[in-house]
Amino acid sequence: MTRVRNRMVLRLLGAVLALSGLNAAGGEANGCRCGTRSVALRIINGTNAPASQFPTVGQVGSGNSLYCTGTLISPQHVLTAAHCFSDDNGQLNVAKNSGRLRLKGVDYFTKDILIHPTYNREINTDGIVDLAVLVLENAVPGVTPSPLNRATPTVGSVLTIAGYGFSGTGTSGVTPTSTAPASGTIDFGTTPIDQISRTYLQWNFDSTTPEESNTAPGDSGGPAFVTVDGQLLLAGVTSGGSLASAMYGDRSFDTRVDAALPWLDSILTHDPNAPPPPGFTSGPTFSPTSPVPLQDVTFSATPPDGRSVTWDFGDGTQAVGGTVTHRYASLGTFTIQVTASGTPPLASTLALRVKFPDAVPLAFGRSKFALNFKTPERSSMDMRFSSSAFIVEDRYEFEARYESSSIAVFLGETLLDTLQFSGRKGTGLGVLAWNAKKGEIGYRLKGLLVRQLLATYGATDSTVERAVKIPFTISLKDGVYFGTHLFLYGAKAGKSGLGK
Repeated sequence: MTRVRNRMVLRLLGAVLALSGLNAAGGEANGCRCGTRSVALRIINGTNAPASQFPTVGQVGSGNSLYCTGTLISPQHVLTAAHCFSDDNGQLNVAKNSGRLRLKGVDYFTKDILIHPTYNREINTDGIVDLAVLVLENAVPGVTPSPLNRATPTVGSVLTIAGYGFSGTGTSGVTPTSTAPASGTIDFGTTPIDQISRTYLQWNFDSTTPEESNTAPGDSGGPAFVTVDGQLLLAGVTSGGSLASAMYGDRSFDTRVDAALPWLDSILTHDPNAPPPPGFTSGPTFSPTSPVPLQDVTFSATPPDGRSVTWDFGDGTQAVGGTVTHRYASLGTFTIQVTASGTPPLASTLALRVKFPDAVPLAFGRSKFALNFKTPERSSMDMRFSSSAFIVEDRYEFEARYESSSIAVFLGETLLDTLQFSGRKGTGLGVLAWNAKKGEIGYRLKGLLVRQLLATYGATDSTVERAVKIPFTISLKDGVYFGTHLFLYGAKAGKSGLGK
């Protein structure tokens, strides 16, 4: 069964699809599993069956092309992947009325295509919801839509995956000679869930799991069902994988349906003939629009009739109030759910992305680290860096600028430490000291965390001599500063390692 994944691999190999990362519905999208707009694609290590075995699963695309898979979730709504119909910024790249569903040999056309507000090109980044809903002009008769899974899936649960993508085996994967399912048939298979993140179901496709299947180009947008009391519930939507060929060694990921239930329910329960529901008098909004980690973000919404407002910030925290402030400790895209009490309740969804802006470059001084492989908690790191922006001649100006502020320290995109600054010293997991006249900062950290983090950059427990590059970022309330320091690393396995 060719792994059901419509991995947005839209590339032509001459007149044939080359399965290695082409653009179809908007380009290569970080491993998405799309087909070309002229060829329907399909699942790996799977079984070919009559399409009637999955009556809600059809081919979707736009214009004259069918290049993805979708599932009927109401007589007039089809759930599929956003990357099949969206550009890199989450905007439609096809006309709203050009979408098409082919189900049981009949074509249905769209009157609207809705993209989840968090979607952008960075598929498989936690917080991105790779979902789109096709709103059909006419209802599909005689088909009972697939119910949505409303519980959090669990690791080890078995998914039933299905789609119209290319076929293949785990050893060969998808090749230029791979074919799509014959007319009136569909490919399907099963796979256990290996990992669950905030917005994705993931599995590793390998030969050690008997009868495991995988998704492939053309399966994008297709379903991953879980079986509950004998009923297939739609739990995931095919987004992509790490290998365009979808062979053994591939790491596949589906977008969790339960992670987008507020958005889906708002679409499915909307009555087009009903008067428009009351809305917020103003907002909801947030500022700044592109925050950095640990920066104050102000959220504001004014409901009618003095209703109370609840904010779910998408990182496991909530707040109540018309205007609230929140800080995000990590990078990523977060889905904010805003609700106002009353009858009917008001609801709105926002997408906020926390990332590093263009950073001021750092100059590094005498920095070093020492790893103790026998007693890892004795490992230490001493980073010294400088910038003209750190020079503050006047003590009172310095205190006014930085006193009682928070400082975030990152290695790469990993938040290493959060320090509270007072008296020219920051205290957290480590210690940060500031020489304001020289414009120099020293950061010191001891413990097991040093060894764990530096190992990801090549400072491993082995007898070796090598160069190790460590990207270092410091976020202050008045700016972000970044630099990469090159260490000469020498180590003896089981004993110690030194970078200087």
